[in-house]
Parts: sequence; structure tokens; C-alpha cells
Amino acid sequence: MSGGPCIIAMAASIACTCVGACTDDHGSNGPAAAARQVPSAGSLPAAVSAPCNAPSHMKQILKRLLDDLDKISEQHKEVSDTDVREQMYVAIHKGFIVPEAGYIVPPTFGMFSSRGDRRVREAIAKFLADPDLATVSKACQTPQARLDWFQDIDMRSSTGKAYDEYFGYSEKP
Repeated sequence: MSGGPCIIAMAASIACTCVGACTDDHGSNGPAAAARQVPSAGSLPAAVSAPCNAPSHMKQILKRLLDDLDKISEQHKEVSDTDVREQMYVAIHKGFIVPEAGYIVPPTFGMFSSRGDRRVREAIAKFLADPDLATVSKACQTPQARLDWFQDIDMRSSTGKAYDEYFGYSEKP
């Protein structure tokens, strides 16, 4: 590939900027040196997660989401299909677990109909916009704490379904 070395040099320059390792473009401070100074994922300390101190009644937000998805599944069985679950998890991840500024819930989730997509979008948007979720987010100060709060296997919908029926499971945020 003809652009390979250029792409690597660009990545090293970006890394240089991000870690502040370079002062010029030559010698031991060049892009190649910066790339060597970027820590690998394995060398970084493991994230320490503070426990979530959200009041237990806040779990009702999660139960409402699960109940909403149960209602959707009555007419749209595909809501628990792998592709749909993965897309719904991405929305929860970007909107709550590791919130992205300005995140907008997508219009589609891989449902078989636009009506199904719309209903899933409404349920997830309602969950993410719930004012009590902001309280939970403040009480669960790390992404891992928010993920652990969301993946509470003891919280079930009215029909007995847990979060993993609709969102799968993730070990890390």
C-alpha cells in the first residue's frame, strides 16, 4: 500500500500532539519517537471504579425501559435479535454509560419496520431523557459504575426479562 508510511507518520504526529511528547520534527522528538512513547493499553493501570451510590428507587427508570421494550416485543419480536440488541446497547453506551456530548439517538436500530425502529428510538430516548437518570449518572461517577448499575441482573421487567434480553452483556464500558 503506497500510503502506509504516511498514515503511520500521521498517526504518530497525532499521538505526539495528544501526549505532548514532541517539540520539533527531528531526532528523538520526531513522530516516530512519539509513537514509541505512547503507552500501550496493557501498560496502563486498570480503571478503578467507585461504587454507584444511586438510591435504589432509581432502578425504576431501568424497569420502565425494560417494560417499554417488552411492549414493543409484543408486535416486533426482532427487538431481541442480536443486531438490534447491539445497536440499542450502543445508544445506551453513548447516551449514558460513556456519554458523548451532543449525542442524538439514531433513527434506526435494525428493526424490520420503520414503526418498530420508531418505537425503539422513542423508548431509548425516553430513558436517556429521564431527569432521574441524571441523578443516577451523578451517583455513578465512572463509566464502569454506570455500566454495573445498568446491568443489574436482579432488575426485571414486568414479564421477568432482564437487561441482557435486550442489550446483551458487556464486561467493560
